Amino acid sequence: MVEELKLTPQQQASVDSLIEQKHRQIVALYKPVKPQLDSIAVLARVVSDSTHAQIKRLLNPDQQVKLDRMRAAARRELAERRGGDTAAAPPGPPPGTGPY
Repeated sequence: MVEELKLTPQQQASVDSLIEQKHRQIVALYKPVKPQLDSIAVLARVVSDSTHAQIKRLLNPDQQVKLDRMRAAARRELAERRGGDTAAAPPGPPPGTGPY
């Protein structure tokens, strides 16, 4: 954004400050419901893992390998979209809710 908008150093500092302030507000909004979201995420992962295992049993060995690769790629993509360390970020979709 800095380069595209050609922000001055003062503008950049102001924008950075504003974004940080709003981020803290959003994190504060999620704080009261985070335990519930974490519980839901765990349950969603169990359902996703179970579904994956059930689908895998329907496939031949080559298809199973391909399905595992597809699932791994989908999880990597989700992790990249989340930006790696998401401890301070508001939660995104629960892990394992992808198509595989």
